[in-house]
Formats: sequence, structure tokens, C-alpha cells
Amino acid sequence: MKRSDFLRKGLVLGIAALAPYAFRINKTAAQPIDLNKSNTMSATNTAKELLLGYLENIHDPSKAIELFADDATIELPYLASLGLPWQWQGKETIHKFLVNLPKTFPGFGFSNISIHIDTPDQAFGEYDAHCKVASTGRAYNQTYMGRLVAENGKIKLLREALDMAQVAKSMFPNGVADLGEKKD
Repeated sequence: MKRSDFLRKGLVLGIAALAPYAFRINKTAAQPIDLNKSNTMSATNTAKELLLGYLENIHDPSKAIELFADDATIELPYLASLGLPWQWQGKETIHKFLVNLPKTFPGFGFSNISIHIDTPDQAFGEYDAHCKVASTGRAYNQTYMGRLVAENGKIKLLREALDMAQVAKSMFPNGVADLGEKKD
């Protein structure tokens, strides 16, 4: 065996051996999560527990906000491409954002939750929302991807990505026609 082949195989085997430790991959993480199970929150909450608690309590802003650190941030950065607010910082601002969700999206809630990355201080998952947009009456069917960073048992950062075309179709008076040309 050539030295280069040996090194290449060694590197691949080394990465494969280290991956579960480096990323703490949860082998059952892709399984749907049962939100009917009671999730008790404590000062030692993992990122996964916090994400599940947030998703479960999205309809109850007073419960959901208790999961956040005082200096927490929620980001939906791609909303900026539509000229919409995309970042909410601080517990008071986040609470106002959460209180407005059911007004903007009656029936808003999450389903089909899959957690793909699960470490004590970070979690990544995918989850769906199906509801109506109050201002247009149109259906809002969305799949979110979210990365949560935990610090001291609280949510420090929740950064989510979503389909902007679906946002425009559902929320804008003329749907995607209202997008026009993107301004720099």
C-alpha cells in the first residue's frame, strides 16, 4: 500500500471514529419527537430540551419566554431579503415578538419535529408550521430549520431559516409579485 493511500484511509477512519464524539450525533435524532410528553425545564436544560420546550410552547408566550436568557436573540436572517425585520434581541423584545405570532398567524404551531444534532449546548432541528396568515387569509405552510445555542440552561440564540417564497406567497398582498427587484 502506498503511503498516500495509507494516510487517506487513516484520515477517513479517524474522522469516522471521531465524528460521534466531535458532533455528539444522536443516532435516533431523525425520529419525530413526541411533544405530548411533559418536558420539565431546569437550570441544567440541554439545547435539545430547550428547543423542544420552545416549540411546544410557541402558542404560550409567557411559558416560551421563560426558556430565554435575558440577553437572548432570535434571528430569521433571510427575512431581511424581503425587507422584513429579522432579529429580536433581549427578553422583552422577544416576548413582544412571541405575543404577536398568534395575531399574525392564527393557529400557529409546530409539528413534524426532527432533531438532527444534539449536544448539551447546541441543537439543530427541522419542524413544520401550518396555519393561516391573518392579513391575507392565505395558507402558510412552512418548514423551518433551527439552530439553538444554550448557555446556563437558557436559550442564548435561536437562528432559523425558512422558505422566503412561501412567506411572500402567504403574506404579501400580491404574493411573490410584490417582491420586485431586490435593493442593495
